[in-house]
Amino acid sequence: MIRIDVLRTPEARFEDLPDYPFTPHYVEVDAGDGAGTRLRVHYVDERPSEKAKASGETVLLLHGEPSWSYLYRHLIPPLLAAGHRCIAPDLVGFGRSDKPANRFVYTYQRHVDWLKEVVFDRGAYLYHGRVKALADAAREGGLAF
Repeated sequence: MIRIDVLRTPEARFEDLPDYPFTPHYVEVDAGDGAGTRLRVHYVDERPSEKAKASGETVLLLHGEPSWSYLYRHLIPPLLAAGHRCIAPDLVGFGRSDKPANRFVYTYQRHVDWLKEVVFDRGAYLYHGRVKALADAAREGGLAF
């Protein structure tokens, strides 16, 4: 068992980002090192300002490499205006999420496992609309990871 060393970008680095007024939210996931290491994962969770206009739909925005939720800073406002809730997690190693120090920790399988834990296992905050339906399908064996 090799404990994963974790790096964390200071919050001050994210102050006053242009067009990024979103409040940070965090959830912790298992690093998968067998030593009990936890990784803090950042996510944006924005909801329409007026409940009456809410569509009841949740849009899950997933970035690729080498980006983070900042990528969606101009997409989130029109989605909110259309009444959709927007969830945009930063993958482990990106944006405000923790970064394992050893580059060999970053495997596709680990990213799938971490994201699965964020969205389906730890993500009680996501259980709304279609995301809840996806979570239910995953638990019932309808989705493979």
